Amino acid sequence: MSKWTLRVLLGVVVVALALGAIDSGRVYWVGGTDLEVQFVVVDAGSGVPITGAEVTVRSGGGWYTGADQEREAGGFALPTDTNGSACRVCRNNWVVGEDSGLGFTHIRSVYMPRWSFRVSAPGYLITEPAILDQPEFQVSVRRVSPGADKLEIRVPLHRLD
Repeated sequence: MSKWTLRVLLGVVVVALALGAIDSGRVYWVGGTDLEVQFVVVDAGSGVPITGAEVTVRSGGGWYTGADQEREAGGFALPTDTNGSACRVCRNNWVVGEDSGLGFTHIRSVYMPRWSFRVSAPGYLITEPAILDQPEFQVSVRRVSPGADKLEIRVPLHRLD
């Protein structure tokens, strides 16, 4: 190997190590986002949206404006519209993150409301209670815009036989 090649290789290694050292610095942060939780209720067989289904939410509180009042009330019910959709927005919901020194790494996590929910509709079996603060739902949160996130939960209901 020539001296020139060794110098170039050494230069590349030094620059890579320097960037790695600078990027290893971390910035931790806490902020807020409006988290829209949308339930989409459909017929399990056909996939057709179910109008008039009810999402019954038992609230254990959470990290958003009004969470304590929801917990004290015990929860709430959300009726589905003609698209089988029922929504609730958790205002100023906590979101935490970590950024690397050079911005190569960005980790962001939205705190989930402490809800359990069941879904019912006339002519359909009632679902078992599901807990919202589970990895399967956490990974489904999508950033819509700065300050706004959305979690869409598809709930298939089975007909009574």
